[in-house]
Amino acid sequence: MKKIILGVLVLYLVLGISAQEFTTLTGYYKSLDVKCSSNDDCLVKNIENCCGYYPKCINKTAILNPEIVRNLCNERNETCHNIVITYCRCQGSSSSNKKCVGFYGKPENICGDGHCYKNESLKDNKDYCPEDCEIDYTKKETIVVEENQSENNLSENEESQAEDEIQKDIKENSTKVKEKNGSGWGVWIVFIIAVIVLIATISYYFLRLNKKTKKEV
Repeated sequence: MKKIILGVLVLYLVLGISAQEFTTLTGYYKSLDVKCSSNDDCLVKNIENCCGYYPKCINKTAILNPEIVRNLCNERNETCHNIVITYCRCQGSSSSNKKCVGFYGKPENICGDGHCYKNESLKDNKDYCPEDCEIDYTKKETIVVEENQSENNLSENEESQAEDEIQKDIKENSTKVKEKNGSGWGVWIVFIIAVIVLIATISYYFLRLNKKTKKEV
């Protein structure tokens, strides 16, 4: 007897839930479970409208009731809305109000992947990812200052290295000039000595020739 009563109660509850009345498709759509904790909880499902296919990002475990859609479309002349959804994201400013949101296009940035891209860091952007981009901006400013300081230090080191290279080039060039000048003076000294020796040899030859001539006379 108890089993029969329990079965009747369960059947009544099931029928009561399935017979839940909705005056519009919008009310039915709002009743669908869209809560989530991560992107994996969301899925694009055909929740249907009066024209047929109607995609929406909802929780993958959400239960659909196409009969409600058919009844509303038969009883009332509901208008159709054609939309295209290619992927879902679980979005929300906190864990308590996250919900599945549908997007169209190619998902370049995915919330929950640990990366905070530019468009994911803007709170007024549809691609805002709080789980990736809620950071301590004071720390971020410190990081930026440190990066700027490292860049300045790097530029100073590059400048000092450039100055050292310039000084090195100047020293090498001056050394080459000195060596070139030294080698030039050496050539001139050798040339002068050779001329002096030649003149002395010629003078000595003429002196002997004169002496020989005088003896013969």
